[in-house]
Amino acid sequence: MGAVVAYESEPPPQVIKYQGRTVQETYKDDQTWHYYDEGGQWVTVGDDYRSWKWPKVDKVDNTRRVNLVIWSIWKPDRLTIMDYPRIGSSGAVRGKAEPIRYHLYPIKSKNGRVSKWGAYFKLRDKGQHYLVIKTRWERDPGTQHSYGTGEHLAHLKSF
Repeated sequence: MGAVVAYESEPPPQVIKYQGRTVQETYKDDQTWHYYDEGGQWVTVGDDYRSWKWPKVDKVDNTRRVNLVIWSIWKPDRLTIMDYPRIGSSGAVRGKAEPIRYHLYPIKSKNGRVSKWGAYFKLRDKGQHYLVIKTRWERDPGTQHSYGTGEHLAHLKSF
């Protein structure tokens, strides 16, 4: 996985880290993305459907921090993490969503440059957590940086 640059044709991948190790790759579920192709043209891609496919559940302690890592050198202009208590038979989320409070921070490489972004957070209660993670990058006029929105899904169980 690498950082988002001018020719990236979809939102950057994301992973969930817990106690210093990657425990889950999030599943991309929805996107509207704009990128500058090698021919010098802006291209727009989008998914107007939801798959509601969830990753296999991973266990975490709700008293410890969980980290979301966004593989982009560009800071997202907006990040929303919603926690749903359950899903229906189709995989669609059910129940009242709770927004998760997080702290967004840069992750730097050895040379001191930002290589990706992280957001740490804690899950409020014990039990199942179906996370819908939305990221958005606004267009940066005068550049060829990719931009748009991406939605990813994560499934955690806290104890």
